[in-house]
Order: sequence, then C-alpha cells, then structure tokens
Amino acid sequence: MKATQVRAWSRCGFVLLIALWAGCAGPQRQPRLVAVLTDYGQTDFYAGVLEGVMYRTFPQVRISTITHEVEPFNAAEGSYVLEQAAPAYPPGTVFVCIVDPGVGTQRRPVILETEEKKFFVGPDNGLLTGVLSSGKPVAAYEIFGAVPSAPGWSSTFHGRDIFGPVAAQLASGKAPSELGTPIEWSSLIRLDIPEPVVEGNVLTGAIRHVDRYGNLISNISAALADRAGLRLGRQVSVRIGDQTVSARVTSTYGDVPQGDWVVLKNAEGAVEVARNMADAAQTVQARAGAVLVIGP
Repeated sequence: MKATQVRAWSRCGFVLLIALWAGCAGPQRQPRLVAVLTDYGQTDFYAGVLEGVMYRTFPQVRISTITHEVEPFNAAEGSYVLEQAAPAYPPGTVFVCIVDPGVGTQRRPVILETEEKKFFVGPDNGLLTGVLSSGKPVAAYEIFGAVPSAPGWSSTFHGRDIFGPVAAQLASGKAPSELGTPIEWSSLIRLDIPEPVVEGNVLTGAIRHVDRYGNLISNISAALADRAGLRLGRQVSVRIGDQTVSARVTSTYGDVPQGDWVVLKNAEGAVEVARNMADAAQTVQARAGAVLVIGP
C-alpha cells in the first residue's frame, strides 16, 4: 500500500473515531436562556452591569432582553409586561425580573418555578403577580444570603449582587434548591389589582400598561367588552381619572382620523384606549394603575 493511501486511511479512521465519540456523548445540552425585565432604562450603566455579571458568573449564558423600560418603581406594570412576554419563551427559560423600590429592605429575594420549568428570579414585591395567576407555579425558594459576584456588596444594587448571579447559575444547570430555601409559592406577595366589572353597558377596569406609543392597555377582556355591548362603530365615553373623552369602537387605530380616540381589542385580547398616531397617556396624564370607565 502506498504511503499516500496509508495517510488517507489514517485520516478517515481519525474522523470515524471522533464521530463515534460524539455519538456516544450524545447531543450537548444548551445553557438555559435568560430573559431580562427591569426598570433600569438604557441611559445608565445598570443594565450593562446586570448582563456583565451574568456573563462573568457563567460565560456561556444566553441573554434575551424583554425590556429595561418598565416605568420606574411600578411593579404593577412590570407584572403585566412579564405576564404577556413569558408565554412566548420556551420551557426552561430563566427570567430575571427587577422592579425593586424596596431593594435592601426586608422584602425577600425569591425564585419561582412553574410547571413548564420556567424560573423567575426577583424581589417578592408583587412583580410576579401575573405569573402566579397564569403561569402554573409549582415551587418557590427564598434565595440564600449574599451571592459572590461583583467585588464589594451593596444594599442598593441586588440586580448585580443577587438576581443576576442567581439567574446565571440557574442557566448553567444548577437546581433552585441549591440556591435557596423552599417556601410555599402561595406565600408570595400578590398585587391588589381590582377585577374589571360590567354593570349594564358600563365597563370599569384599570390601566395595566402604557406602551411607548402612549396607548392605554387595560385589564378588561374582550369577552367582558362583548358582554357590555362594545360593538364596532359605537361611540362611547371614556373616563380616566377626572378626565372624560369621546372615543369610537374600532378594529384598528387607522379607522379614525389622526388624533381621534379609539377603543379596540388588542392583539393580547384586552381592551385598549388610544389615539390614532398620538399619545393618549400624555393627553390625559394617565399611568398604569389608573381606573378606567367606559360607558355610553
């Protein structure tokens, strides 16, 4: 056999051995994805530090940003945004959730686990209300004390010192029981969000979220709106706080002239109050949590 043939067979044998080893080893498990939701905004360094400490804790971590633009301190709005975004992520995702006006106080840092093996890391201040209601929780843990992460320790930046490192460790495959003490998931704090009601043809609910366009997204479901007779083309009055506007029930924003008010059922199946190509929230100085009344 010629030398060139020997070398060729040697290379083939080496490749075959590698292939056999890879097959025996089986498919490599990808690190869990970490989805991030905060009220940090984008103008400061906080969001970058949070991501940086996760990469340092577990360099193979994969990070997806839901938003850093939750209204500052508004756990109710953060809860709504998290509840809407979480179902889009695959089972096994770790969510690091930080809207934490009580940082450094006695509020508990926790991990919530759901039936889909999704893990929610954050403060026990009501931020997880939506997930508790719709995410099928199965277990919860109070995170152990200080987690070694950045040099030093702060009572005002638990995103860096607790939540980020814990999320990264969960992404690496650690079990939540290695990072916290089991607690009853039913003991986690829930926000007191009034349930929407219909009385005759009057709907009363609350604004859950103000999006970047100034649209007012309520907790009134499309089914409840149907019960109140909120039909396309109908003209209704909308009271937000001490201000009342006239709006038309439409299927989309462009069904009215620019600047006019609309009431519609949005993509998430909720009633939304908006102005076509204008900022409804700014016009009536509305924010998440405000009472919303829609009637004749």
